[in-house]
Amino acid sequence: MLSETVANVEFDAFYHAERGSVVRFVMFLGADPDTAEDATQTAFTRAFTMWPTIRFPQAWVRKVAQNEYFGQCRAAAWPDG
Repeated sequence: MLSETVANVEFDAFYHAERGSVVRFVMFLGADPDTAEDATQTAFTRAFTMWPTIRFPQAWVRKVAQNEYFGQCRAAAWPDG
């Protein structure tokens, strides 16, 4: 059920099931493969530390990866600010 909290889901299984699709999602946003991998890894690292509190983990991880990628884009566009 989508409303299930992730406390009932094993993080390792979630990571292995979702990592590839999150990388592809970030690439769809415009990232090259290495940048997509970095953004995805950051998102899963953050998810691991907050795992028991996350609801809707697929959406959460994608949103964090998206924000990470867009943050990298902003940093590259405006390196001084």
